[in-house]
Amino acid sequence: MPRPVVLTIGVAETSSAFGVQADLSTLATLHCYGTSVISGLIVGDSASLQDCIALDAEIVSDSTRLLLEDLPVAAIKIGLPASLDTLCDLAEIVSDYSDLPLVLDPFCSILPESGSASDDIIIGLRDLLIPQASLLMLSLPQLNQLALTWRDEHAPHTLESDVQWLIEHGCAHVLVSGTLDNQTPAGSVGNTLFGAQGMLRHDSWPRLPGQFLGAGACLSAAITALLAHGVELPNAVLQAQLYCAHALSHATRLGMGKLIPARHLLPSSLFEPALEVIQDDAAVAHPAERTSSALDFAQ
Repeated sequence: MPRPVVLTIGVAETSSAFGVQADLSTLATLHCYGTSVISGLIVGDSASLQDCIALDAEIVSDSTRLLLEDLPVAAIKIGLPASLDTLCDLAEIVSDYSDLPLVLDPFCSILPESGSASDDIIIGLRDLLIPQASLLMLSLPQLNQLALTWRDEHAPHTLESDVQWLIEHGCAHVLVSGTLDNQTPAGSVGNTLFGAQGMLRHDSWPRLPGQFLGAGACLSAAITALLAHGVELPNAVLQAQLYCAHALSHATRLGMGKLIPARHLLPSSLFEPALEVIQDDAAVAHPAERTSSALDFAQ
């Protein structure tokens, strides 16, 4: 069967550590045909990011519509929308393709703050894009920032209550990175997946030394690729984490900045069930056998 087509929409970043160039690398490794629409240009390098220059929203929306009308896209990832106008246009477009998996990874914590414009984009995400998402991926601090737009400052709140608000307002699943629970080993980091039934899984990983650029983008692109292959979402999240952990463990510092994930490496020993799905685009992957305590997951 032909490789599934995936559309990634986001910024172009010069070091290719994240943004659409990085996504295309991940998609190719996971046997997808990657297509892209650029929403903005990042000014920076592997050490730091200075600015994001948004492209004209009409160009972004026209490019997106033309591509979706031409190619049999199997899944969509939206990263940083770069401007409120682009965000609004994309929300309208994806509403016409509600049958396709939509992965949102729209936050960039390493960009400089942009004041009220950033606040407007957060509100736009909350009201327009997040309610259409199959999966929203964000860190715990990013969730807190988003939740400030609806929380009653006098009412108690928890991680679970913040996620529940998003799900009640239309988001199908939320993956929160940087979470901890009683089962998270010391020196590890955790990611928690929530759905309409509550917590679906909590996965923990050994904390690796060094600073990385593009780890989150690596994970969200891998999830999108697996969804395009037909893997059920909870298992796609697990298998994508296995891939991402392998890429991070082999990351390299190509310049004077942060470590960049080795997206071109496929961990076949850990990824065997997902490889079966990639090869025949039929079976649903099952968790790989693992012996390391760092790869023990809540079932």
